[in-house]
Amino acid sequence: MKQILFTFLITLGLVSCQPEQVVVWDNPSAVTSVYGASFYKVLKVELKESETIMHLEMGDFSGSCLKFTKESALLSDDGQEYALMGCVKTCDDEMDIQLDSLFRIPRNQSGRVALHFQPLPLDTRKMHFRFRGDDRSLQLMNICDASNYVEPEWPDDWKSIQYDNNETLEPVKLTMGEATIKAKVLDYHPDMHWSITLSGFQKFNFEGYAFRRIYFDDDGNISAKIPMDMTSEVEVRINNRNHNIMNNFIVMAPGKETEILLKAVDDSTGFLAFKGYMAKTNTELVREDNSYSDVFWRYNVMDSLENCDTPEERIQCLKSVLDRRIEDLQSSDYTPAAKELLCINAEAEYLSWCRGFGYRYLDYLRKSGRIKYNSSSWSKLNSRSYWLLPDRTPNPHTIQYLDRATAPISHCFWYKVSDRDKLFDKTKSPYIWELLKTSVILYHRDVTPQKIAQVQDKECKKILQDYVAMKQRINDLLQQLPSNFHYRTYDNVDSRDMFQVLLGNCHSKAIVVYLWKSYYRSGEENMKALASLNKQLKDKDVQFIYVSAPSAKPEEWYEISKEMPGEHYYIDELQFRYLLRKYDSEELPFLVIYDKEGNRAYQKVGQFDLDSVQKALEEVLE
Repeated sequence: MKQILFTFLITLGLVSCQPEQVVVWDNPSAVTSVYGASFYKVLKVELKESETIMHLEMGDFSGSCLKFTKESALLSDDGQEYALMGCVKTCDDEMDIQLDSLFRIPRNQSGRVALHFQPLPLDTRKMHFRFRGDDRSLQLMNICDASNYVEPEWPDDWKSIQYDNNETLEPVKLTMGEATIKAKVLDYHPDMHWSITLSGFQKFNFEGYAFRRIYFDDDGNISAKIPMDMTSEVEVRINNRNHNIMNNFIVMAPGKETEILLKAVDDSTGFLAFKGYMAKTNTELVREDNSYSDVFWRYNVMDSLENCDTPEERIQCLKSVLDRRIEDLQSSDYTPAAKELLCINAEAEYLSWCRGFGYRYLDYLRKSGRIKYNSSSWSKLNSRSYWLLPDRTPNPHTIQYLDRATAPISHCFWYKVSDRDKLFDKTKSPYIWELLKTSVILYHRDVTPQKIAQVQDKECKKILQDYVAMKQRINDLLQQLPSNFHYRTYDNVDSRDMFQVLLGNCHSKAIVVYLWKSYYRSGEENMKALASLNKQLKDKDVQFIYVSAPSAKPEEWYEISKEMPGEHYYIDELQFRYLLRKYDSEELPFLVIYDKEGNRAYQKVGQFDLDSVQKALEEVLE
């Protein structure tokens, strides 16, 4: 018996002395989801039998306070949670941080921290970090060992894509209708909260900038109809909450369908494939780098520019870069459509660089590390650059691409070229000048009978006439609003007095004030939730006040708000900005609750939990 006991103790001692198993992921891949100006990077993950440690580098460009809460956790793919136990540093480069306590990283600087969690299984292949606490929360999705990363499998209907290598651009024409866009994200996690923003497409009966934001469902899919007036090169941005993750331009057209296959990453490599309309061209436009700054590096322009002593020499230097760039694009294996779009962009960039050369050249020198901003040489170079290439310098370039019948398809035609009257031959493609004239009139909201008479094309003239009729309908509507709607009623009120106007008629009541923008999904969802809460509390002493940002179209403001009981305000920009400052908020939507004595009792930025709002209201109504 003694022998058995002795053997057991020896064995136990040997087991206890064995080193702990550790699996290390160096520089693992991860997809971030975070509010505000913060940034995070996973440096290393250590999977141990006793704990899991995630080493983070993080910072905040705004210098605001951050906090890790006890509710934070790592999640495995099967939904199991592993709680955050502490933030104890493991080396001198890291910080000790107390859970549930605010800390600050100096503005525009970074810091490192080690987050200690309950142990995940050593054979874990993927994990997600969910920080729970407030709407500025960090989420890191799809954290995995980069060295063992397995690319997600493509869906069967994407495995045999057929591309047309001979795609060409057709001359532009007004073809009003709807383009269909579909998107699929591989390896998507619902907590990424991704959306697609489409902008830059032409919609002539819109005021200002055409814009559409669509959110992915929990499986990472989107399908939407986009109203367009003509074939356009549309900017597609993949957004993570308020941050732009990846973006590029793709060609879409009314009556046509375009599908995008994406991968869950934090950069433009997430665009994998296209199919449908102009699929081959779209793929090549993603592959080509359209940055003129990159062209400087590629063609070694710096040395040439430094040897130029006159404006004419510098113009010629930039012109030679354009010629070489066009030659390289034309000799590439891109489709004819992609080549033309890229050449239009190159030509527009060249004209833009020549017009504002001094600023762009200095910015390039700073980004390339040649000079530092506000250094002793900055002012000298600044003066010399503007002197060597002033805006009035004659440009010998003859337009080759920007006045073609296909040019308006490119976003560059609309947004990157100035002084068109001096550069273009209007007799070459008169129809595109009618489109441009119509667009300018609408942009400046200067649709008068005299302006309409200047437009000869019947379709363009009808667009302007329809716009006048639409504005008249909206004006008639706004003249007959219900008494609880206040459209620009208080324009003559000083911004500092607007706060008292909002609250002045609500004596002895609890007050809910909600500031919102019409195109934020969370804003409309919050309003529907507040409408439901308002009905529950209709017999209570509580007043709901809704204030729309002035960027909302008046008709959209009314349509969204008309079914909601409460006071609705549409105020000017200065008044709205003052309210944001008053509430110490830079983000929308924003909600604040006042008790019956006028004290601020609750506030929330972004998407809120209705139960929390109801609880706060019940407390002030007791």
